[in-house]
Amino acid sequence: MNELYGIEPRAFETVRELRLLLLAHGPYTGKYILEYPNSNAWRQQLLAHFSHVGDVERERLKSILTRAKEDRAAIEIQKLNWINTKDWIHNAIQIWSNKGDYKQIYVSDTDYKALNLSEASACKGVLINSMEPPPLTSSDVEIDTSAESYWGICSLLCKLSHIIHIIDPYFDPLKSSRKNIFRIFLSNFFEIPYLTELNFWIRKSSIGNSRGEIDFGQIEQMISKAAKNNKRNKKIRLNFVQDEDSIDKIHARYLLTNKGGIKVDQGFQELPSGRRNLVSAIAPEQYKRLYQMFSREDFQFKIETRIQF
Repeated sequence: MNELYGIEPRAFETVRELRLLLLAHGPYTGKYILEYPNSNAWRQQLLAHFSHVGDVERERLKSILTRAKEDRAAIEIQKLNWINTKDWIHNAIQIWSNKGDYKQIYVSDTDYKALNLSEASACKGVLINSMEPPPLTSSDVEIDTSAESYWGICSLLCKLSHIIHIIDPYFDPLKSSRKNIFRIFLSNFFEIPYLTELNFWIRKSSIGNSRGEIDFGQIEQMISKAAKNNKRNKKIRLNFVQDEDSIDKIHARYLLTNKGGIKVDQGFQELPSGRRNLVSAIAPEQYKRLYQMFSREDFQFKIETRIQF
């Protein structure tokens, strides 16, 4: 999840090869191509590399790059280090060698062989020969269950999106195991300017106090505190549903955005010390069905109470 790969602008001989690799990345796989050093520079270097192809193929390349950006297969991260006296590969190696979410770089066969001979230690494990198939990796990952970990695993997808839906039947914002998670998603929602909607889908009968009562006033106070003076163009909805008698159920736990989705196996909750939670990217067909279901409210269960801020 959230793995960042690089493509050396001259890594591929054909536009088709580049397209196939881009299709293997994005929110559906949890793997992304980083436009390094930035979107414009990377795009221009790719166009320069393919300057020998005909006009039709160049237009096709432009369309592929635009689609990759729209689908969030290729993404930009601001202010990455770049040294003008170094070429693309040597600059990229310095970024990807820091590891973390930065995984590997696809490079041309010629450069792969040359660099592995002359700079084996610096490049070890960082480079992928573009002639080889992409490595098979699972998007599944186990995380610890602090509020920071939940936001950490979801933050990249959220930052690439405008609309968020959190589906968790047991997500009680006032419960001790959920309260910090609610707060961290609220604070980041208000801080990220291009996020416009945050929606929660909760089973009403599964939360509240011993009498089934929900303190909506306290929830509103939490939202107001997180918002401070930053409420412009922001919308939050808490949808409390009654699904016991419905064909459609809110059982599995998800974070869905207008660009992709993440499944959270045990839901958004802080678990006892040492327990971990499995999260994974949602495959395209399932994502499209789920996102349509919640964004268009195309379901059979009833929204019993809706709170909007």
